[in-house]
Amino acid sequence: MMDKKLEQYPPYIQQELSKLNDKIEPITKQFLKYRLWGTPLVVVSVLNLFLIILPFGVSAEIIPAILLFAVLGAIGMALSKEAKLKRTEVVTQTRDFMLKRIAESDSDYKDEYLRRIRNNALQGVDLFIEFLQKERRGNWG
Repeated sequence: MMDKKLEQYPPYIQQELSKLNDKIEPITKQFLKYRLWGTPLVVVSVLNLFLIILPFGVSAEIIPAILLFAVLGAIGMALSKEAKLKRTEVVTQTRDFMLKRIAESDSDYKDEYLRRIRNNALQGVDLFIEFLQKERRGNWG
C-alpha cells in the first residue's frame, strides 16, 4: 500500500517503512473493508427508511421493509464503529513500532525523538523518518 511513497526514500528508510507496513497492512485491509461496507449501508438504509416512511407512513405491509433497512443500518453502524477501532489500532501499532525502533537505537538523541513522537502523533512518521536520517548520518557521516 505504501509502495509508491516508499520509492522516494533511500533504501535504509524504505526498509524500516516496509517493516512498518508489513506490520499494519492486515489491520489496514480490515479497516478499509469495514469502511467500504459500513458507510454505504448506513446511508442507503437511512435514505430508504425516509423514502418509505415519509410518503406511505407506517403500515403492516411496510413493516418488513422498515425492519430490513433498520437491520442493515445497524449492521452498517457496527461496521463503521469497527472501522474506527481498526483505525485506532493502526495508529497505535504504528506509534508503538516507531517508539520501539527508536528505543532500540544507540543514538544519543533517541530520547528527544521518543518524546517528540509521544507528544505529536500526527507527525509521527515524519519524525521517524527524520530520526532515521539523523541516525544514518551519525553512524556514517
